[in-house]
Amino acid sequence: MVYLKISKRKGHRYAAIVKGVKENGKVKHIQIKHLGRYDKLIEKLASSIPVISLSDITIERALDFGDVIALAKIWDKLNLTQIINKFAVKEKGISCGDILEIWSINRALDPKSTNKIQTWYRKTILPYIKSIPPEKIYSELLCSSLDKFDNEVIFNIHKEINKILAREFNVDLQSVLYDITSTYFEGQKCIFAKFGYSRDKRKDKKQIIIGIVVSLDKGVPIYHFVDEGNVNDVTTKLNVDEKLKALGINNALMIHDRGMTSKENIRISDKLNYDYITALDSDTKQSNYWIERLRGDKTEYFVVDKHRKKCRQEDGSEKEIIYEVKIKEAITCEHKRIKKYVLLFDEALAKKKSETREKRLSDAKTQLEAIKDKVDRKTFRKKLTIINQIKKAISGCSKYFEIKTEEKEDNVESFTWNFKNEVQKKAEENDGYYVLICSDQTRSKLEIFSAFKYKCEIEAVIKELKQAINLHPIGHWKGIRPEGKVFICILAYLLRKVMKIILNENGIHDSVSSVLDVLSEVKEVEISAENGSVQKLTRLTTEKENLFKIFQIKSEI
Repeated sequence: MVYLKISKRKGHRYAAIVKGVKENGKVKHIQIKHLGRYDKLIEKLASSIPVISLSDITIERALDFGDVIALAKIWDKLNLTQIINKFAVKEKGISCGDILEIWSINRALDPKSTNKIQTWYRKTILPYIKSIPPEKIYSELLCSSLDKFDNEVIFNIHKEINKILAREFNVDLQSVLYDITSTYFEGQKCIFAKFGYSRDKRKDKKQIIIGIVVSLDKGVPIYHFVDEGNVNDVTTKLNVDEKLKALGINNALMIHDRGMTSKENIRISDKLNYDYITALDSDTKQSNYWIERLRGDKTEYFVVDKHRKKCRQEDGSEKEIIYEVKIKEAITCEHKRIKKYVLLFDEALAKKKSETREKRLSDAKTQLEAIKDKVDRKTFRKKLTIINQIKKAISGCSKYFEIKTEEKEDNVESFTWNFKNEVQKKAEENDGYYVLICSDQTRSKLEIFSAFKYKCEIEAVIKELKQAINLHPIGHWKGIRPEGKVFICILAYLLRKVMKIILNENGIHDSVSSVLDVLSEVKEVEISAENGSVQKLTRLTTEKENLFKIFQIKSEI
């Protein structure tokens, strides 16, 4: 029994917290804490001065709590551990579902290499809520778990997740956005890695291709695949069309950017009877044909959007300029399907393209004239050096220039260049124009424009995967491990996207990153003194308390 004991020494009374224990049938007092003079103790209690000094308190631990527990709650709401364990069976040890939960939450918050995840994990609340000691989350375990996730397993997991997305979050899966990206490798051993068209501008690195399909509604990832780095767009497009049907998405409207458009891809979609909205790649014969045809049509343009921009005048005042986005359409039959070809003209885009081109061409002319001057004065003659400088000068605008050199052995004897004014004139005529194709003739011009405008959603997915979630470069190369690593990145993005859905449903439209930053300020702290310890959360503001309610997190431990 613990109680307060008052004793008298040298005319003063002293207080102490003591504990009574029995020894040989007698009660003996063991002092736990000396509280000093009794009269001073009463003064402290009356004035609310702490009886225990701050120097007697120890902070045993301070763990990441708010952001980690919010994502763990979303993981549970999606039933991901059970779904993953259903298809990726591990006979003993920590389950694949638990491993991927830890790894995906790390990817969504603070991406670490496999060697550093254990250190991160140790500093979070996860070891306590999952009852998995940090020493059991080591690099070899993480890497070996990737061996369970081949294309079939990942496909089956996507299929189950999609059911929950539709049921719990009312995600419409019938309109989808599709794009492909690439990620490069450090090293030469990955069986998937091949040299191909690099979207990362790393021609010196082998790469893999990643195809991603997200819902137009809420932008949630519903399917992805990994393929060899040299596979062409036609092959990937056929794969996606077939997989969507296998996922039960039979009447999807697929929206993809002009980079995915080719005659063969359009033919495949028509053959499979998929509806799509896409744009023709600019500066092709087909695109130029439809721009000329629709521009010459007497049908009036229809304004679908406006850009407002403030410009400063010469007198220092500001003037608001309104740039219109307008479209017109034509209906035609192609591959036995009735389609709409829509011409879109964006005035702001036309102005921006013209200004950018003018600046680039001006710089190129200046550089070419400087090279010519040096060659003419015979101070600059090395063939290889001159050729490289000419290529650099006209990079991205070579079609506007005619280059002629006279060479002798390793030297350039003369150099001339001419500017192709007719090419510039043709480009200026087409500035701001691009052509959309829609296979569903029942959709209005405005619907077609609005749907295609949302293609930025898939671009946002790729940007977040590569920046916030740190998709590349992929370090895993054995067997099918690259597929597993990409899958973890997709799961991390899924957690962030579902968090965005939940926030929007509760009237919060801040970015996921800013909300996670706020939640990251909440730590779980263990405080100890001589008489015991207690676990507490750091102080919750009104904003944090509201977020805790939204994600169903207890504010008390």
